[in-house]
Amino acid sequence: MTLTLQHRLQTQQQLSPRLQQSNQILQLAAPAFQHLLRSHLDHNPFLHEADEEETEEIHIQDAATTHAESYPSVSVPEDLDPLANIEQTEDLQSHLLKLLATTRPDARQYSLCAFIIDALDENGYLRKSFTDLLPDYIDEPISVMEWEAALERVQRIAPTGVAARDMQECLRLQVNADIDEHSPLYKPLLQLIDSGLELLAEGHYERLLKLLRIDETTLKACCAYLRQLDPKPGRQFSTTTHQHLVPDVFIYRQNNEWHIVPNFNAFPKLTINKNYEQLLKENKPDKDHPLHQEWQQAQWLIESVEKRHHTVCEVTRIILERQRLFFDYGDEAIRPLLISDIAAELNLHESTISRATSNKYMSTPNGVFSFRHFFSRDLSMSFGGSCSTRMVKAKIKQYIEQESADAPLSDVQIHQRLTREEINIAKRTVTKYRQQLAIPSSRERRQPALL
Repeated sequence: MTLTLQHRLQTQQQLSPRLQQSNQILQLAAPAFQHLLRSHLDHNPFLHEADEEETEEIHIQDAATTHAESYPSVSVPEDLDPLANIEQTEDLQSHLLKLLATTRPDARQYSLCAFIIDALDENGYLRKSFTDLLPDYIDEPISVMEWEAALERVQRIAPTGVAARDMQECLRLQVNADIDEHSPLYKPLLQLIDSGLELLAEGHYERLLKLLRIDETTLKACCAYLRQLDPKPGRQFSTTTHQHLVPDVFIYRQNNEWHIVPNFNAFPKLTINKNYEQLLKENKPDKDHPLHQEWQQAQWLIESVEKRHHTVCEVTRIILERQRLFFDYGDEAIRPLLISDIAAELNLHESTISRATSNKYMSTPNGVFSFRHFFSRDLSMSFGGSCSTRMVKAKIKQYIEQESADAPLSDVQIHQRLTREEINIAKRTVTKYRQQLAIPSSRERRQPALL
């Protein structure tokens, strides 16, 4: 029993780096994935980027193995350009990862920094706790001190203010990077950021003067300086519009059938460098030799990339099957779907599906959508059926788009309309969904907010 357990532990330890690499690659957004592959191509001599002729041959092989029986053999339309309508700009994650490498962190800290970078939202903020950043396949304890050191390293990367946990921290980072602590504005600015932003937003200048114990001239100087800061430093790399997105897959309709095509052309196609591989065979170094380790890493990387393509395509297939009505009619026809549903159908762990759908996009005839767009929980209907939260949000948005400018709908009125359509949700849920859609209240829609 002891020997068996020991063998299992040794096996797990041997597979751990391979598993970690596979899961990391699966979780990366397309731009970060592109950068990772380029980085490995630059540093691993056993990796080779296939040329156009090699790529065409490999893609045919991939189509046969990746799609299997789920993806019929079809001719891809000539006008389906994998990079059409996509502006090749650098996203925030790719930018930060590139600069992170220049700071020369060790392997452990690089991994922690990469987890932080991957978790940043579109504004550049870190909204998750350290414990939520760690993937479930890593069971090694990471101290708060280590996380803080990694976070500090990321925060030193331009643009200043990224990886802040709230707006106050974002502004403080910019002040600390730009103003000397001996400057007369330094302490008042930090006090204003820490304690006075709400008063400033409400125009309570007299209360601010008393709170900060400064004169009017200093307050005006502080306000003028704050207006120059960027509260959303990640927005300059925003990928919220389809022009800046790199889809992982394409879904298109041909002859009344829907087809899935992986976006192979967006990523470099990796193969083993035959010359270096032959050199390795001739010299036969032991397993601890750097050359052997580089070769092994190259093999693992290629396998992980193929697994990524396969998993993403399989998840796309299930989404297409479950959400067929969405592709035909739009958001109002979207059905309830959970990560656990896909995990059960593909016989995979929910964490795998979570990574496979994180920061992934698909290009469809209706636009580019996040994979997570298709996930929505059940809501009951009075006649016994169910609908999705996404469908309800689509209805709320439709109601508001069709409302009279002079008489915008209140949340109560929207709730009454939904009830008439036999959709049972609370009035406070209507308010929550409206806020999630970034739609102002009826009062604000009737009277535009003053700037």
